[in-house]
Amino acid sequence: AHRFISSEGKTDDISPIYLSKNPTFTLRIASIHEEFPDAQFIVMVRNPYDAIPSMVSYIQKCWHVFAQPKIERPFSSELQEMCVHHYTYPRKYRSANPNSEDQITILHYEDCKHDILKAVRTCYQAIGKRKKSLNLDDSMVNYLKVEQTVSDCYRSSHIYSIEACCGMQAVDFQVRHSEAFDMYPRYKTE
Repeated sequence: AHRFISSEGKTDDISPIYLSKNPTFTLRIASIHEEFPDAQFIVMVRNPYDAIPSMVSYIQKCWHVFAQPKIERPFSSELQEMCVHHYTYPRKYRSANPNSEDQITILHYEDCKHDILKAVRTCYQAIGKRKKSLNLDDSMVNYLKVEQTVSDCYRSSHIYSIEACCGMQAVDFQVRHSEAFDMYPRYKTE
């Protein structure tokens, strides 16, 4: 999904902004940054206890649609490691490239789900660091309030568990993926 954000009616020199919601871009920050040095990145982070098994489950379903794997969870371990890179790479890149510090904003999925309006304001603020006068208008605020109600009522039909998708208990999962949990300690369990 992508969207152009423009500042219609503004008199300053704001050009349209291309916004792409594409999780695969997370691992391509360096090459995108090289081509678009003024790019802003909003990295969505979700609780690893939810995100990693969800992705493994999703890919497993794809395997079973397009092939007949001989094992129930093909490449589960490799998929989990790939998912961990989505947590670690943006922060490592930001640390290794101090000039990109204000170009990469981490947004937690749970915060977005809890308060969509605040999350979008965070995104606009991050994008607005390099663009003047980027504000939400009243119609967008009202739209987001409606979407918050829809989000509050939504229940996913995608059922998965750490044990079924990753072949381990939650405590072992946290140990195995400690690098992601260490970077985002709010998701650690005792």
